[in-house]
Amino acid sequence: MTATRTSILHVFWISLLLLLLSTAPAKATLLVSPDGSPPPAPYQSWVDGALVPTPPGEVTVSLDGCPGDVPLPSCAPENQHRIELDPAFADRHVVLHELGHVFDDLMPEWVRPRFKALIAPRKRGQWNAAK
Repeated sequence: MTATRTSILHVFWISLLLLLLSTAPAKATLLVSPDGSPPPAPYQSWVDGALVPTPPGEVTVSLDGCPGDVPLPSCAPENQHRIELDPAFADRHVVLHELGHVFDDLMPEWVRPRFKALIAPRKRGQWNAAK
């Protein structure tokens, strides 16, 4: 493939991705506490203002930190549609980062190579959910 053709394909795929991102429905993700109530502010407003796709439906937000032998300030247990946060460390970046793991969990395997090629075309290596 020639360099010009490759450049045109990159522009096409990036344009398509931007179009899809710009047409994403508002409030695609609804954050809920483990008891089903809304989590404390400002978490939902950060998700609503995200400039990246977010997972569809409800995502449970626990403010008890991550369980385990080595406590972590935040995590997104694989395939649980849940993020675990320590409120002392749960800034906008951390919340959206953990939500990205949930989004990644929901991505079909057939989409993953294409998504990776769009987002990180020059990076090599394995791209796995929640890693």
